Amino acid sequence: MERLLFLDIIKAFGILVVIFVHMQNFLAAIVIPNFFLIEGLKFLGLACFMFASGYAIHENNRTLEGRGEIFHFYRKRILRIYPLYLVALFVFFICFQVFGLFPPVHYDIAGWIANILCLQVILSPAFLEPIFTLWFIGFIIIMYAIYPLFSDNRGTIKKRILVAAGIFIALLIIHAALNIIDYRFFMYYFIFIIGVVASAGSRRFRFIERPFRDHKKFAIPVINALAYASYCIYLFHMPVFSVTNIFITGAGLSGAYQNAALIFLVIPALFFMCYYIQRSYDRLIKRPE
Repeated sequence: MERLLFLDIIKAFGILVVIFVHMQNFLAAIVIPNFFLIEGLKFLGLACFMFASGYAIHENNRTLEGRGEIFHFYRKRILRIYPLYLVALFVFFICFQVFGLFPPVHYDIAGWIANILCLQVILSPAFLEPIFTLWFIGFIIIMYAIYPLFSDNRGTIKKRILVAAGIFIALLIIHAALNIIDYRFFMYYFIFIIGVVASAGSRRFRFIERPFRDHKKFAIPVINALAYASYCIYLFHMPVFSVTNIFITGAGLSGAYQNAALIFLVIPALFFMCYYIQRSYDRLIKRPE
């Protein structure tokens, strides 16, 4: 799929909102103390990712016919996200369970196995509370699992929307009856489906691109890079914030200096690091077998 600028803008905006929300925990003073505004921004940032994921998945996989194509789709998507997720999960284990950095987690072996298998969203809240931020991977794995029901060869858009509604109702009944399937799944489910439907209808949202068209030498390359690295940034930003916070506070920085170190040193370094991690990983998986 060719890079779609409006989709990259949505991804870049989404990751910037997520970073802005989560850095509040590591600033000398919280910039936005209003809980509801923070939750609204958190929803907005993740909604951007959900929509972009649904759109991109359909744009790359409009038709899936037969077991071979469906198997290839699953293999391609798992290879794209799962190995980096496992690395992130290991980093989370070391940082937040072994060393107890902020915010600490306390899982038993079964809890970590559930996260390794991406079952955290399905088993919540009855059996475990998903790890902050990484619960998103459990959500997206579920959506990948059911996506073949929404490809173009499954009928009209209207029919696929009805199928999506039927799945939503069935899972909601299971949630009410068994107290499983995390509530956030239901918050973002249809945003992913809207992304699929928008792609199926060839919606391009050119109005999102207009403010950036006159800044092709700087703004667009930065947007493309942020969008490209956004998955990796999402996976690793919390461990990076937590570890660097130890050095920032240990150096005696406080107040405006602490904030400046996070915003002007840590966050740019995070973006560069994740861009090159993503690029190196893509080169690795694209090597001929």
